[in-house]
Amino acid sequence: MLGTGAQQSWTPLLMFVLGAALFAAVWSRFFRRSPLEYLLNAATRPAKYTR
Repeated sequence: MLGTGAQQSWTPLLMFVLGAALFAAVWSRFFRRSPLEYLLNAATRPAKYTR
């Protein structure tokens, strides 16, 4: 009974890790920058035009 509970607690973690790896693989296939770099670039782009 102890093994079943421990196995079930690992399932969400494994699903998250696999989902994150899949997202990273797809993102890097279609975009040059990482998601955080993309968001920071979009957020700071208007500052380029202020002088």
